[in-house]
Amino acid sequence: MPNGRLTSQELAERLAITRRSANYFLKAMTQTGILQVVDMHRAAGRGRPEQVYGSAAAENTDRIH
Repeated sequence: MPNGRLTSQELAERLAITRRSANYFLKAMTQTGILQVVDMHRAAGRGRPEQVYGSAAAENTDRIH
């Protein structure tokens, strides 16, 4: 989790859960304002870009300084 950021795949691997479960938790934390999407990574080939999550508080603090 470099720079306090992570993807659903990274969270799934760290917690030994499915990626679907990781997405569920990340969505819930995003909806409550704990996390926010801070970047998008385009995977090789087809499919949706992967969202990168970070602390909403940390991002807001960076903007104040």
